[in-house]
Amino acid sequence: MITIEEARILQNKAQKKSLVILSISFLILAAICVGLFFVGKREFTIALYLSVFVLLYVAYKVKITEFLRAKEYEGEVTYFNVDTEQYKKIHTHQVGSKYDTYRILVADMQVEDKNGKTRHKTFRYTKEYDNVKPGDKATVLRFVDKPIIAFQK
Repeated sequence: MITIEEARILQNKAQKKSLVILSISFLILAAICVGLFFVGKREFTIALYLSVFVLLYVAYKVKITEFLRAKEYEGEVTYFNVDTEQYKKIHTHQVGSKYDTYRILVADMQVEDKNGKTRHKTFRYTKEYDNVKPGDKATVLRFVDKPIIAFQK
């Protein structure tokens, strides 16, 4: 199982990457809007609407809402359940398309801190989480693509 120090390193890398992507896209779109401002009012309005749309899409893709959550959340496991879910191998929404599915194990976990606040985490279950039971201490980190939960012993 990954240690908490390794998880913090991965978390910091993911945060930096998302901030760089967001700031670069903002600067590029701002430069395009400023350039089109001098061309004409109609082109500027179109560019402004497109820029807002692209910035919202980029903010969604880099998980900007993760910055609103606590960086690190420590607490006690109050609920832990493992279930199976069916996933598509190729995600498509075209009519008549065929795709393969497979089943995976998904774990649902609820962590409660000493103040009574709870956090819910859903992640792909692996064998290293076999010994998790309610009452264990867990640390949940934000902003990591794969869920990293370092259990304290």
